[in-house]
Amino acid sequence: MSILTVGTAPGDYATLAAAVAAAANGDTVALPAGVYTNQTATVTSDITIEGVGGVAYLNATVPVSNAQGLLVVNAPGTVTIQGVAFSGAATSNANGANAAGIRYYSGNLVLNQDAFSGNQNGILATPLSVGTGSISIANSTVTNNGVSDPSLTAGYGYTHNLYIGDVAQFTLTGSAVTAANVGHEVKSRAVATTVANSTIADGPTGTASYSIDTPNGGAVSITGSTIQQGPQSQNDIIISNGEEGVTHPGALAVTGNTIVNNDANSGSVAVVNDGAAANVTGNLVAGLPAGQIDHNAADTVSGNTISTTAPSVGVQVGVDGVTLASGAAVANTALVSTAGPGFSALSAAGTPGMTLAISATGVAGHIARFVLSQAGFTGTQATASFFDTSTGLAGAVVTWSVYADAGDTGFATTTLLGSRSFVDPGGGLLVSGAQGFTLPFTPSGAYALTEVVTIAGGAPVPEPMSFVLLAAAVAGVAMARRRRRYPPSS
Repeated sequence: MSILTVGTAPGDYATLAAAVAAAANGDTVALPAGVYTNQTATVTSDITIEGVGGVAYLNATVPVSNAQGLLVVNAPGTVTIQGVAFSGAATSNANGANAAGIRYYSGNLVLNQDAFSGNQNGILATPLSVGTGSISIANSTVTNNGVSDPSLTAGYGYTHNLYIGDVAQFTLTGSAVTAANVGHEVKSRAVATTVANSTIADGPTGTASYSIDTPNGGAVSITGSTIQQGPQSQNDIIISNGEEGVTHPGALAVTGNTIVNNDANSGSVAVVNDGAAANVTGNLVAGLPAGQIDHNAADTVSGNTISTTAPSVGVQVGVDGVTLASGAAVANTALVSTAGPGFSALSAAGTPGMTLAISATGVAGHIARFVLSQAGFTGTQATASFFDTSTGLAGAVVTWSVYADAGDTGFATTTLLGSRSFVDPGGGLLVSGAQGFTLPFTPSGAYALTEVVTIAGGAPVPEPMSFVLLAAAVAGVAMARRRRRYPPSS
């Protein structure tokens, strides 16, 4: 087993495609931290692709050359991808307008600590042999994928954050899937589908239809997760099962989840099940009456708790270590601006298990947008990832440090939880939890995120902010829109 490194040192491979083509079964392709622009590769061997020393960011700025995806996986055995971010995969109407961060055809695909954002599909899996292969996603973030441009008619409404075709097994654990465009947050035609300890959420701006869709039934288990339908949702159903015809044996179980409806439509339903009798038990349901938890009289619906608000985790942004006064949480964005080292908070709010976006303008035009994405919450900790999606300052060295116990105006901090530096390529860089920012956060704890920007020839400029995890109630937002009982389903 060999390690094949992509880079410029003697013995390195010039491109990802060259390294992947040279790799044999059992080899590892190492991607040093950095941006790999407009590189695609097809994986046909059982290999590992791993970001080393930080995020390996595969970023497409033009239509992908293969019209399919940044990575195409068609291997006989197991392909593992860890610490890699995928962004910008797109293709034209003529090619289906459905390019993906990863296009899957065969094998066992294992993803850990990866990120997908701004692709026409986060993952598009269409197995060549129905009922074979598996896809496992753990500790990863999938956000803002799907075609939002109606002129791309081939993909509009047909592309998703995650589209998993007829594989044998699909498993999603410890991950956040949020803010899909028009399609679904999670769509799975797998024979067996497991969603556990994850966050599936529209947030305030996501326009997804179903939150979770298993249109062909199967053995479906949804447990321990936060599932939120937002005010911009294009459907009034949160979880849908078997609506396109049950072709896989098994039953649906929805147990021990927090299900939040922020959609003002009076007909919203948590579970619509057209398959075998389901168990919908032990869930905390907010924003829906008891009669709208499940529409199927044959299902077992018991032990669910109804709440008029959502007792869950929000995020509150502070100013240089000073937390803001508590307020009603009705959205999940916080805008923060600065002219230098300090921030003045303009607004702050949080929704359960969603993403918190913090936009900041700093020295010499430096603009950053951070996203705190909660990939699940228990009684003791939440897990988050940080993203810098639009820095706009090529060549600047950006260092992030996260501290605990940051509770005073002098920004004195006591515990460094993690630190990460990178060179801004000018178009933004995605830094996921795999690169040192998956950290424990306790409810009501105070934390500091400090960014230090060093422009070539200049002195380092710190740009600090703080945040506190809160227990927050979430209010629904009324919005009129056209409804679709069953959306396009490709």
